Formats: sequence, structure tokens, C-alpha cells
Amino acid sequence: MQIADGLAAAHGKGIVHRDLKPENLILTPEERVKILDFGLAKLSGPAANTVTLDVATDPGTVMGTLGYMSPEQAVGKNLDSRTDLFSLGAVLFEMVCGCRAFQGDSSAEVYDAILNCTPPSPSQLNRQLPAQIDNIIFKALEKDCDLRYQVAYEIRVDLKRLKRDLEPGNTVLTFSPADVVSAGSGRHWLRLLIPSAILILLLSGAMTYKSLQSSQAAPEFRVRQLTRNSSENSVRGGAISARSRSHSSECMDRQEADGSGGASTLLRPARPRSGT
Repeated sequence: MQIADGLAAAHGKGIVHRDLKPENLILTPEERVKILDFGLAKLSGPAANTVTLDVATDPGTVMGTLGYMSPEQAVGKNLDSRTDLFSLGAVLFEMVCGCRAFQGDSSAEVYDAILNCTPPSPSQLNRQLPAQIDNIIFKALEKDCDLRYQVAYEIRVDLKRLKRDLEPGNTVLTFSPADVVSAGSGRHWLRLLIPSAILILLLSGAMTYKSLQSSQAAPEFRVRQLTRNSSENSVRGGAISARSRSHSSECMDRQEADGSGGASTLLRPARPRSGT
């Protein structure tokens, strides 16, 4: 955060450092970080019209230290304060990972890495780092300066927020996604997944059984009149004779064959009572 404070102070005066790297940073006995060597600094903004520096560069001239310069600095474009924010991202990467963000066996390979390559995630190189540091460093290392941090104060705010979140008592995600996946594998997840799978199967079976039960319609019973007697020979009682039972079975068979369905009852006239 102190480096960001120093850059914010310089940029507030219209000064662009253009050569921010670990060699140009010192820690004082009071544990304050100081930015040194403004030998390649240039003025930008309104200050460039009122103050003159001894250092002058022609358009297309590449100034700075390879490995920490921004893409626009590497191709010799006009620079503003955002080039220092890219260099700060490269310095932060090296501070937490112990290696440079952009490497190569030759200057050409380093140039190509700065212009075209994305470095690995810091939290993958150092598993002790919180995953949130990746977002801060990668935003500072954006190739497009319009997508990068626009002022040093923004980096300071994000670093301060991260420091607050990592203080004891705050419950935040402090590990990389790879660590979370690794920690979640094994018997712990099996103990959670097996009961869930059983519950899903039981619910599915219950829903299937209910669906089958509702699809089976109740049989329909209908009453049909099979005889018609006159009032003089009315039916006072009923019984099914063996012949009638056989005839009833034939009728039911015919009804099933023609799809009429239902149950049938055959009645025969009762014998007249004696004396009537």
C-alpha cells in the first residue's frame, strides 16, 4: 500500500516514474517504503507545460527495465501514469511469488511475454496466498491500459480491503479455488453425496408410484333391466338359476367382447303364490 501511496503522490504532481522495479524501492528503518531513482521520470498532463525535466525522449524510444515495463512502454507509445500501475503489478507479483511475471531466455521472449502472455495465477504458484490477490495483480497487469487500474489510489483501496478481510475474526475465502476443490475431495464429500442420492431415489419412486395409482381408473358398474313383466305377473323376488347363471356368463362375455362392460343380473319371475 505504501508503494501505491508514493505513486499516487508522484502522479498527483504529474510525474510518471517509468522505471518502477524492486531495485528502486527501499525500506527505511521506520519501516516506510520509499521510491527511488526518478531518472527516467517524465511529466504528463498539465504539469508537462509548466515544468521542465532534464530527461527527454523521442517518440518510439523504449525506456525502462525489461520485465517490468508496460506493453505500451515496450512498443514506445506515449505514456501516462497507468504505465507505472502495470509496473507495480509486476512488482507485486514478484513480491508474493518470488519470480518475475514475464520471463524468457532472451529479450525478444520477454517482450513477447509482456505483449501477448498472461502469467500464472499467484495463488497457484504460492498456495499460502489468498485467491483475492490474483484479481488485484491481474487487473494491474491488464494489457489494455483502459481496463487496468486508472489511478494508484484504486490499488491502495483494494489492497487495504484485502488486508482487512484477512485479519483474524473475518470469515472470508483465503485459499485458491484449486485448494478448495482439493480439500473438498475424499470421504467427506462421499458422506454428503450418498444420503442425497438415496433421498432423490426415494422421492422419485414415490412420485412414480403415485402416478401409476392415479392412472388406474376404477371399474364402472351399470345396472341393466333384463326382464319386463306385466303387472299381473309382477316380480316379487329374485334368484339366479343354473341356467340363468350360464346365460349371465354368456351375456357378460358378449358385453366384454363388444366393449359395453359392466355387471349384469338375470332375474326370473317368481312363481305365483298358492291361493292368489
